[in-house]
Amino acid sequence: MVDSRARWRLRACAVALLLLGGGTIVASLQDSDPWWSWLPHLWQGVLSVALGLLLFAAGGRRRRWRVKKRSLPPL
Repeated sequence: MVDSRARWRLRACAVALLLLGGGTIVASLQDSDPWWSWLPHLWQGVLSVALGLLLFAAGGRRRRWRVKKRSLPPL
């Protein structure tokens, strides 16, 4: 049986990665050092955001609307 909380855990990890990656990108772009010192951090932020988006898409399956089965009329 599939754990129903697994979807929320994926979303929580995705949000954490998006925030971490976004913060890393912003911090690396505000750095005044030469580009070769902040470029690895920029790549790390971009990869974290991409992984976060991938996890969010994997955990974001929508539920399909189910049509209730009608019972037979009484005889």
